[in-house]
Amino acid sequence: MKKLFLALSIVFFLVSCMTPQPVTKDEGTFSEVINVPGVQPNDLFIKINLWFVDAFKSADNVIEFSNEQQGIIKGKYNFETYFNTTPIRIFQTITVEARDERYRITFSDPYFQNSTVTSMSPTVNTYPLDRRLLEQTKAQWQSTSNSLKNFIIAEQGKDDW
Repeated sequence: MKKLFLALSIVFFLVSCMTPQPVTKDEGTFSEVINVPGVQPNDLFIKINLWFVDAFKSADNVIEFSNEQQGIIKGKYNFETYFNTTPIRIFQTITVEARDERYRITFSDPYFQNSTVTSMSPTVNTYPLDRRLLEQTKAQWQSTSNSLKNFIIAEQGKDDW
């Protein structure tokens, strides 16, 4: 009886560990406002566009909306990471809004895909972002935000070429 109880407990524990744990909308969003003293909205908008071109080289990373008058650039962004030992791609929406001497970068609506090959045909599975991937996803978002900040700082020195 003890062995049966132990076996059922282990099975229950393993199944509960494999159960998807989707993040809430708030958990799956990252937003940061960065002050850039002395940079006007139009100049900031151009610098942000240049960063998008330099930073996102994959054909899956695309700008879907851009409006210079409103100072908004919105697109799709993805990166590769690992879940245990399985390579996966995390997709999300990236929005950058430029205002007077500041901008806001926001990542939202994350989901992930993994590919499997069965019977010689690839299959792509799409899932909501799992809570177990949230920490590494937010670290990547912070790194991407820092990349934009560093790009804008570097570009400020290039204005007088």
